[in-house]
Amino acid sequence: MKNSIKNSFALAICLLLSANNAHTQTTFEFDFANDQQGWVGGFSDYYLVQEAGCELEFKRTQLPAPLNTNKFALKISGKNVSDDLFMFLKKQLTGLEPSTDYKAVFDVEFASEAATNQIGVGGAPGEAVVMKVGAVRQEPQRILSPAGDAYIMNIDKANQTQPGPEMDTIGHVGVSDTTTVF
Repeated sequence: MKNSIKNSFALAICLLLSANNAHTQTTFEFDFANDQQGWVGGFSDYYLVQEAGCELEFKRTQLPAPLNTNKFALKISGKNVSDDLFMFLKKQLTGLEPSTDYKAVFDVEFASEAATNQIGVGGAPGEAVVMKVGAVRQEPQRILSPAGDAYIMNIDKANQTQPGPEMDTIGHVGVSDTTTVF
């Protein structure tokens, strides 16, 4: 069975932007209690003929037990039939100054039920599923590959555990060796 992360939740996201050569900071905080806060989910790095088997899902939903089921999160999940599935959340930020370089600091709260030190094709699902973050000037979008048979990204995120010029690797979704719950 391919690596499969069927239930992954982003609980909260905070982004701190500092303008270079300036003494101002802008903080963007997102809490999904009432809505998706403008976040959009997407998927790429798989062949079009594989899409039905990927079981792709993105939605705002309540947290699963044993977490606080009165709280909401963004859920993104998929089955990695391509051995390279890329699942992403994106949001356009407004109110930034044009022609200004910013330094971005990310704080992501994430829930997973993926165990570490397990056996799986391509590695343990908890360790083979990598988390990345990035801030880019253009909208990240899935596009058709040059051959027209697969979805790929229009940004350079690199693949698997490798950091890319537009996204950095921050870890994996594994919780512990013995986890069976969120």
